[in-house]
Amino acid sequence: MGSQWAINVPLLHDWILVGAGICAIGLWAWTEKDMFSNIGQITSVTLDPALFFIVTGGVMFIIGFCGCIGALRENTCLLMFFSVAVGLIFAMELLIGILAFAYKDWVSKSLIKKIN
Repeated sequence: MGSQWAINVPLLHDWILVGAGICAIGLWAWTEKDMFSNIGQITSVTLDPALFFIVTGGVMFIIGFCGCIGALRENTCLLMFFSVAVGLIFAMELLIGILAFAYKDWVSKSLIKKIN
């Protein structure tokens, strides 16, 4: 039991630290753009990369926290949530990569149109 804890917990701490770091970068970007004082006048909140960083960091932090507490307390429910969440993230990344490769012409045209 002790050796498993020593191996798993530092890896789970990485999820928490990376999640908190990404969330902090997103919050910093929002404050630099002065979004908090102009929140009522924003028309394209869904397209804001800072919001993407905040949400992604928050989700990573919650997943890492559940995995860490689940490993420390040997709670199977939290560990199952962590395993399913990491599996779903991996499956979505794999699906996005396959679709981007299959439709690479459409993706490149869309990106060029958005950039220009």
